[in-house]
Amino acid sequence: MPQPLPPSPPQLSTSASKAGSQKDRGHVLLGLVLLGPIIPFGLPTLLLVAVGLTPTWLALVMDRGDSKKLSTITVGFSNFAGLVPFVAHLWRHGQTFEVCRELLQDPLTWFMIVGGGTFGIFLLYTVPSVVKVIERLRCERRMALIREAQKAVIDVWGNEVTTRHSPSEVRALITKWDNK
Repeated sequence: MPQPLPPSPPQLSTSASKAGSQKDRGHVLLGLVLLGPIIPFGLPTLLLVAVGLTPTWLALVMDRGDSKKLSTITVGFSNFAGLVPFVAHLWRHGQTFEVCRELLQDPLTWFMIVGGGTFGIFLLYTVPSVVKVIERLRCERRMALIREAQKAVIDVWGNEVTTRHSPSEVRALITKWDNK
């Protein structure tokens, strides 16, 4: 006897899929309306930023794992900080492809852009270690203060507070100290 076929998965209604694609088309249309007028005047800036963010693109592609988002953001902001002066230079000098080409051919530009990304990597790998050392020193200082307070308690109350007692013994010690 042939076995029955398993039930087919539920199908999305065509109206739901059309609504999603219409929403996507709306986002694309809105992006074109907003960015369309900028593109003819901003292509040199777009080229400079796209090429200048190379360290960020590499961080995005190369880094795998849980810290991917953090490393890309850290490298990206530092990389962008190294890129901003050159974007401002491009804007001050007419935002032409000639100025963009000159900037991209200048070794100082690349030193600053890549240096910004490198600083981001430096922050990413050194700041957690520095915070760990500072936190350990803070905890050690706190433990020293607690030990000093414990010694003061022993000086006032005696060595009985250093041993473990049953609840009935603790009550007896409390009444002993209350009667003094």
